[in-house]
Amino acid sequence: MRISISCLGDMCPLPLLKVLERLPDLEIGDEIVLKTDHSCTWVSLKNRLKPSKYKLQLKEVDFGIWEITITRIR
Repeated sequence: MRISISCLGDMCPLPLLKVLERLPDLEIGDEIVLKTDHSCTWVSLKNRLKPSKYKLQLKEVDFGIWEITITRIR
């Protein structure tokens, strides 16, 4: 399953809260793709999610717009 969340224009901590709300829906191999225009979202997610349970990837898809992929691995 792939869940897409757009947080363009949303200020922190709203992107983090939207991700945390959907995490219980994920099974192993499922992912959340979050689109954001706030770089602090990446730091918030890295600090909050356990690396043993989730893999995070960051990609700048346009100037000042990032796509963060969170994959459940355990």
